[in-house]
Amino acid sequence: MSYFERLEIDESVDDINMIKTAFEEKIIQLDMDDSVSYENKDIEYAKLKKAYSIISNERTREQYKQIIANTDLYIVLDVTMNDDMKILRKHYNQLIKLHHPDKYGDENACKNIQHAFDVLTNEEK
Repeated sequence: MSYFERLEIDESVDDINMIKTAFEEKIIQLDMDDSVSYENKDIEYAKLKKAYSIISNERTREQYKQIIANTDLYIVLDVTMNDDMKILRKHYNQLIKLHHPDKYGDENACKNIQHAFDVLTNEEK
């Protein structure tokens, strides 16, 4: 039985709060089940706690990686997270002019700048 099956959640769940809620609901269900002996409850508690710990740590690491990836995008454009669209566009235009391949710039740098600008200005990404 996988950790997700033990908590009865879908593997695509990313929200830490949903994972915690599922864990708490399973604990309550186990508490209310009188057909399970105390020894078996203790074993099941340990399994649930381990499943919750592993899944939540994995999701937390994934969210942290996403934050780091977005931070790198800010570094590429030489802006901060608090800067508005006007400053983003200004820095983008300056960097594109500097690194454009037609101006003897680096094509990879130009692609990275374009990607960073696209992601930071598109709310869906």
